[in-house]
Amino acid sequence: VRAVLDAIQSRIDRNSRGLRVLYALMFEGLGDESMLRERFRAFNASVRDDFAQRITAGQDDGSITPTVDPAEEAAFIVAGMRGVGYQWLSDDLSGEQSDDLQAFIRWSSR
Repeated sequence: VRAVLDAIQSRIDRNSRGLRVLYALMFEGLGDESMLRERFRAFNASVRDDFAQRITAGQDDGSITPTVDPAEEAAFIVAGMRGVGYQWLSDDLSGEQSDDLQAFIRWSSR
């Protein structure tokens, strides 16, 4: 999980344009009958599933406590990523490392 979040941080540090486009499309997709809405619903479910599988693998190898609910933790991670990403963009931190993202990465690695 930490490796994925670190990769996201690295990608943002190199070029935030992709993140800006992603968020623009996500907000455009909030329309009632938007095709984008269905695509992002599926995308978010896929990302949550991927994190849940990684958490389960961590539980299997002993690196993540078995008391963590993988689906619930994955939902928190994705929600946190979306929130931190939005704040980072809205605060116009392009070209700067996000302290909020670093704090979130530390939190998710607990």
